[in-house]
Amino acid sequence: MKIRKSLALIIACAAAVSVVGGCSGSEKNVGTGAISKVTTTDEYPIESNEKITYFCNMSDVAESMNETEFGKALVEQTGIQVEFQHPTAGSSSDSFNLMIASGEYPDIIENSWANFGLSKSISDGVAIPLNEVVEKVSPNFKKLLEEHSEIKRDITTNDGDIAMYPFYRGDDLLCTYVGAMVREDILDELGMELPETIDEWEAMLRAFKGKVEVPCYVDLTPSKMRGVDMFLGAYNVDSDLYVDNGKVKFGPCEDGFRQWVEKMIAWYNEGLIEKDFANIDSKRVTSLVVGGQMGAVMGYCGSNFGTWLPTLKEKNPEAKLVPVKYPVMNKGDRPQFGHKEPRVLGIGAVISTQCKNPEIAARLLDFGYSEKGHMLYNFGIEGESYKMKDNVPTYTSKILNSEEELSLPISKALELYTRVSASAPFVQDKGYITQYYRNETQREALKIWSDNAEEEHYLPLVQFTTEENQKQSKIMSDIRTYVDEAVLKMIMGVTPISEYDSFVSTIKSMGIDKAVEINQKAYDRYLSK
Repeated sequence: MKIRKSLALIIACAAAVSVVGGCSGSEKNVGTGAISKVTTTDEYPIESNEKITYFCNMSDVAESMNETEFGKALVEQTGIQVEFQHPTAGSSSDSFNLMIASGEYPDIIENSWANFGLSKSISDGVAIPLNEVVEKVSPNFKKLLEEHSEIKRDITTNDGDIAMYPFYRGDDLLCTYVGAMVREDILDELGMELPETIDEWEAMLRAFKGKVEVPCYVDLTPSKMRGVDMFLGAYNVDSDLYVDNGKVKFGPCEDGFRQWVEKMIAWYNEGLIEKDFANIDSKRVTSLVVGGQMGAVMGYCGSNFGTWLPTLKEKNPEAKLVPVKYPVMNKGDRPQFGHKEPRVLGIGAVISTQCKNPEIAARLLDFGYSEKGHMLYNFGIEGESYKMKDNVPTYTSKILNSEEELSLPISKALELYTRVSASAPFVQDKGYITQYYRNETQREALKIWSDNAEEEHYLPLVQFTTEENQKQSKIMSDIRTYVDEAVLKMIMGVTPISEYDSFVSTIKSMGIDKAVEINQKAYDRYLSK
């Protein structure tokens, strides 16, 4: 991979920090977010000779976003010249850190600010507060904040500063893309219904043992277990920090987590779940699913089921792999946990303190929330990547049959014409996902999997003080590493479940109560905004 030219300066400047003290701070034009006089109107394209530099991730569909149909259309429709700067593929985090270390910033920086800290971005002099900018030159974004007050709470610091233009998911269907499917045709043969409760799952998996090689595949390795587990939510706990009736808790210290571990141990020993889950690779999982030797499986709606469903059907026209809800303990209950990410992820764009013309930068970012911007970011160019059918923007064959027409998979074709699959500053339209998922079963899966109350339990974009962040980050990093290893050993029988109390005691000794206290204070401050 080539290092794009925009990063060469960043890396060179970062390297110079240890030699000559870095790039000269005296040459910086440090902005404050104040706009003394508005020189543009709300209409696009605007008249401006200013060139805006814009740092964001970019896939290998093109060397630069300037070369994509989206990038060209953005310049044409806004009237603003944009010079995109991109990290080398796979090095976005390192490139961002090098940029911050260099002290030299482009006009706009797109990043996961939840990781860096929204308050920190302003207090460290990286980004300007956007209150006045939004009020004066971002009418489309301002309207969005007025219509959705929860967005403003998520992107506002404890000091009351609006910190970024965020990526916002416009519908719950866009927040869910992981869940379970089971072989309904085998259940029909057995005279069984689709499972809803843990007991029904257990009965089904035992019945599957004589029908398939693997009754159920669920990845319990640390990286997956702390993301989404298929069965943990039935015990009314999460795998990490979560909220329960306004109180922050840590799942592994709760009784429900122990009950889940005990159930996984029992299923593991009985052979109801794939015993080699720690070593099995994706090719092996795919082979078992499409070969008809997997009774139930958890996976991604797109990359997994998008391939498995048609291939399985081709090999066995009678096979029916169908989505099921996240399980509960009592029939009729609504799942409290499952997979549903927040609508605001903490990803978005800031205007840097070195932006010489924040008004023009703001106009560029505000365009993403306008009606025209919404169409470009989500659907691309009318007549090329989409057409209006019955007042509904509908992707053309250039997108839907992109492998034939563009020699690109649909995901790459979308990246060529839109930013809909990127966490960019705009409102994502559900019309994207309902067309991207070509199989009706995939679309039905989104509705079924998203029927859970996860949003009532996850921690939102809370803001920590610098001291709080340092303390809780260190505590939680150590605890998560310990929990990941200890739980895996218990499930696989390396450590007996009789040592669970000792496991909890160790977590306590590592400072979990202090971390929970810090997160509770941050959560309470968030609610008071």
